[in-house]
Amino acid sequence: MIKRGEIYYIEPSKTLQTTGSEQRSNRPGIVVSNNENNEHSSIVEIVYLTTQPKNSMPTHVIINSAIKTSIALCEQVNTVAVERLADYMGQCSEDEINKIDEALMISLDIGKNEERDSYEEMLLNKIENLTMQLQNKEAQLQAKEIESTIHKSNFKELLNEFVKKEG
Repeated sequence: MIKRGEIYYIEPSKTLQTTGSEQRSNRPGIVVSNNENNEHSSIVEIVYLTTQPKNSMPTHVIINSAIKTSIALCEQVNTVAVERLADYMGQCSEDEINKIDEALMISLDIGKNEERDSYEEMLLNKIENLTMQLQNKEAQLQAKEIESTIHKSNFKELLNEFVKKEG
């Protein structure tokens, strides 16, 4: 069974032409589709690898698990027929998969959610309010400690005066 994170050599398509910066097949690619899909479908999603130097982007992931150190181009997710997967070339490490997941989320703008963002903002506001309340309580406590110190000092002075007068 084809598994997510596996690296395969992708045979060229006989019908698809590439244009612009699209990556051509005839190179290794990492399977990024989920294992359920991979088990039951005749297609898989992949991101191609390149060994060519690229500008650093948050959608590029360095892959050392390939035959040569490569860059996974996660801004270019491609769908390929399972028949085009040729030679198995390795398996990405767990760390590489996690970085690919992050890069795919950035590329596809997944994870931005107004409800979640407003909830996070509400929590930050609550934390800020609680912090301010704590600082106020600490200031009040310090004032009471100072007041208590003054009262103790005054009491000692009064006691000393009383002892002098009575003594």
